[in-house]
Amino acid sequence: MAEERARLGISQQKLAEECQITREQIGKYERDTNVPGGQVLAAFARLGLDTQYILTGVRSANLFQVAEQEAAPYNAGKTEGVGPLSRREEVLIAKYRQLSPGQQTHAQEVFDALASTLEKKDKTGDD
Repeated sequence: MAEERARLGISQQKLAEECQITREQIGKYERDTNVPGGQVLAAFARLGLDTQYILTGVRSANLFQVAEQEAAPYNAGKTEGVGPLSRREEVLIAKYRQLSPGQQTHAQEVFDALASTLEKKDKTGDD
């Protein structure tokens, strides 16, 4: 369980808030003293956690399907068309995921503005 949470770069507290349970309950799941019920597992899946892996230790072949269908705020590290992420990129994504939805929107606007300056440089040939 802790491995899945770490893979998404989400704290126990944030995961608990997203699933409407206590941080203490997350700790119990991670120590294997409690097993999450159906509603909690569904919330985990919507966030991009591999619930099959949490319950069985075997990775799911369709890990991203539920998260994509629910437009989850955490996309489980999936990137399309960019290849593997560097450690620096993983850290950036983990920090992005800790932002509120409003902060994420602002961050996206900043990235869009930066990308538009790169597009202009590419067209003019400036360095």
